[in-house]
Amino acid sequence: MQEPDNRLHVFIAVVLLALAFLHGVFSSGFVSILNLALGPQAPLAFSLYFVGLLLGQLGIYLFASLNARHWNYPLYEIGFGASLVFMALMNNTEGFILGRLLEGIMGGLATPPLFNYLVTLKAFGHVGKRIALFNSIFVLGYVLGPVIMDGLRLLMPYPRVLLLSGIVFGVVSLFLMLMPVPDPPPPDVDISLKKLLRSYDWFEKFSTLVLAKGLYGYLISFTAGYITQFLPGFPLAQVMLGFSVIFVCGQILTERVLRRFPKSHLEVYLPLLLCVLLGAFVGTHWAGFIFILALFHSSLVFIGTLNFGLKATSAREYALFSCLSDPAMILGAGLASFGLNGVWGIVLLLSVPAVRALFLAPQRTRAEAFIPWIGPLTLVNIFRKQKSPLLEPANDAVPFSALQLNYCAPKPDNQPHSEPETEPLTLKLLLSGDLCPPPHSAQTPLFGWHPDLRRLIESHDLAALNLESPLELDPKAKASEHLHALSLQQFEALAGSDQALFGLINLANNHSLDQGLRGFEQTRQYLQAKPGFYPLDSRLQIVERAGLRLGFFALSFGSNCFWRKHPDLSLLKPEELLHSPSLQKRWLEQIQAYRQEVDLLVLSWHWGYESELYPSQALQAAFHWLAEAGVDLLWGHHSHLVQPFEIYQQPKGVSQNALCLYSCGNLLSNLEGDGYHQGVLWSVTLQSSPDGLRMQTVKPHFFRADQNHLLSPLEQGQSLLERSCREHLNAPTR
Repeated sequence: MQEPDNRLHVFIAVVLLALAFLHGVFSSGFVSILNLALGPQAPLAFSLYFVGLLLGQLGIYLFASLNARHWNYPLYEIGFGASLVFMALMNNTEGFILGRLLEGIMGGLATPPLFNYLVTLKAFGHVGKRIALFNSIFVLGYVLGPVIMDGLRLLMPYPRVLLLSGIVFGVVSLFLMLMPVPDPPPPDVDISLKKLLRSYDWFEKFSTLVLAKGLYGYLISFTAGYITQFLPGFPLAQVMLGFSVIFVCGQILTERVLRRFPKSHLEVYLPLLLCVLLGAFVGTHWAGFIFILALFHSSLVFIGTLNFGLKATSAREYALFSCLSDPAMILGAGLASFGLNGVWGIVLLLSVPAVRALFLAPQRTRAEAFIPWIGPLTLVNIFRKQKSPLLEPANDAVPFSALQLNYCAPKPDNQPHSEPETEPLTLKLLLSGDLCPPPHSAQTPLFGWHPDLRRLIESHDLAALNLESPLELDPKAKASEHLHALSLQQFEALAGSDQALFGLINLANNHSLDQGLRGFEQTRQYLQAKPGFYPLDSRLQIVERAGLRLGFFALSFGSNCFWRKHPDLSLLKPEELLHSPSLQKRWLEQIQAYRQEVDLLVLSWHWGYESELYPSQALQAAFHWLAEAGVDLLWGHHSHLVQPFEIYQQPKGVSQNALCLYSCGNLLSNLEGDGYHQGVLWSVTLQSSPDGLRMQTVKPHFFRADQNHLLSPLEQGQSLLERSCREHLNAPTR
């Protein structure tokens, strides 16, 4: 049973969806009325409607007071109904032209708060379902508009249709005004075009919506004008109804697919797939391709709306994005006037992600498991910017029962043991995650360590971090969204300056060559010149602590700048290692050679999927292979979220365990989302034994970046990983 407030929200949401349907009806259904009433002057009235829409949405964006109270929205709907009554009473050319402009302004004022209410009301589950409903209901009205209007015109003259419709809008809106609807959320006064363009994720947010609206305008106009040529014998009303059903199904399907498949991947592949379908339709003239295209296009519309709908704290953001993206819909409709020749303009628009891909970073995607050659197509910006972490394990994730958060060595048995001749040596390692440049690093205050965490770090024999960027040592180096550099001041504030707080600095990751070979060399030379720092690349780095020789080497799954190569940076993906006997032979020989020189061998591997709380089975299999080859500890990073660890008991009676820290999260990050600003310090205690170093304890110390620019401890149960683990432990068995 829902709570009373929730039932009220559901009822209000149903009323709002009904109004969204009517807006869709009048957006398209007016075409036949205008043609009947105005003849050659109908395009002018329709154009003024689009102008009015832009003006209304621009007003919502510019003036926050226009959406400050719950009764603002019903007033706009009453105004929309009044514009219909005005046209019905005037019933002349001037009245229709002026009334259509007024209708557009009122519609532009009403749509942003309508969308905002639907995504913030407690109705129909999570926000994705509400966005799917909004899109589907509006488009259903848009597609059925001509059919409904033509049917009403058979029953009564069109002025009466307009008069009755205006009265319906007025009555429903007055009823809505009397309902106990809460005031909308406080408007975000900081929203601005300047701020939007400065934000690191503006392209991801905006591009998908522009592509969706451009194709939307083309499909609607092309279908209305040309589709009957390819489907002889089918009335236009039936075709449009078929499109509406496909669109609604596509919305529902996409909402469900996003539970298992990252939307950032769909944002890349859908435009490329739509290009192929458009080309197939042009080549074959088979109308089935248009219907398949409509299905996938509905997914693009859903994702484009979801990108900013997830953060719709006010109607201003919706209004801003509508003002900026609606011209793409007008452009698509204009291209449709060229018939099939106009499709190449849409193909060009849709191919923007593919062109942009040439300049951006290759990222590991699940598709590579099925299509090995798809790597060059995964160079797209959006792959590394998944705003919603995958809180549930993916289909190929390691079972939760195989992973751990805390580990203590078993108590010794009661069997007598001979006393050791010397006291066993104990060694304490501390391993942490990714140190990324924070947003606007030049202006951001320096971050530092909470005193408790600083004492914890200093209590260990050696601490390590992954430097997810070259250092900003060259004044000529230009930092950008992906090719960036961390300021020297920020690095020294966290890793130490005169005295190394973190001695081992991993340099092997996908950002290593962002500033070219020179940037990498300068960073490595700077660290080598500083006492206590050990820069880590793919060569064996030996560090002596407590009379023991510790060996470290590093790998990365790939590089942002794939055209740059460095002999000291080795690239390897876990899947490649698992499926290539030649690679296995090469690395087995290399690891065994390293193992002969050290007491403990540690591999630092930048690997796996971004934005996942649990490692994949491929990562686990790669770790097991490396453990049997001779790696004692695998230190993983790249997911930007903290993941559990695993202790692996080696076969063949070998008592020594191997440890895998799949991911340590972030030290600092420029990503959005609470989980991205959490990290962990893994404290690993090792003790010498006759057959080598043995694992004694593994303990996580969770922390986050607070508002005082300190990396401060998190209380027990506050980390995203701990909450997720608790949910799995308490989940009912199936």
